[in-house]
Amino acid sequence: MGKLSCLLTGQKELLYDLEKNQIKVVLREQCGILTAISAQPTIIEEIREKQLEDEFLKKIVKEFDSKSRSGFVIENNVLKFQNRLCVSDCSDLRKRIMIEAHNSKFAIYPGNTKMYHDLKQNFWWPRMKKCIVDFVARYLQCQQVKAEHQ
Repeated sequence: MGKLSCLLTGQKELLYDLEKNQIKVVLREQCGILTAISAQPTIIEEIREKQLEDEFLKKIVKEFDSKSRSGFVIENNVLKFQNRLCVSDCSDLRKRIMIEAHNSKFAIYPGNTKMYHDLKQNFWWPRMKKCIVDFVARYLQCQQVKAEHQ
């Protein structure tokens, strides 16, 4: 047992990983004992902010009270479709989501079908499958891994 500051300075790799992934450590103390550490992905907050700027999603939210659209819900001030986060029409945000899904250590060069099935568990946007197909088609590493290019 010791102080948290000693733990973090003694574990430089852990501290580096926390900073690299933009994870903030939130401490709740009770009588000097660490009782909880919580981590929240910043992508959800960014998606929520971008939803407020997207005309299509704003229209859905505005009509939400008068006529409910099938499958859409608002949960914690975030619009969701079939329990998936609605990603606004912001190419940088969508591209970042696809890059992170594609470059995940667990992905092992997914094709567009696997990547679509992985992403559709948590995210939704119009013409999502087409965006993913285009992304994978332009990704040089994927093209080099294909059997016909070896």
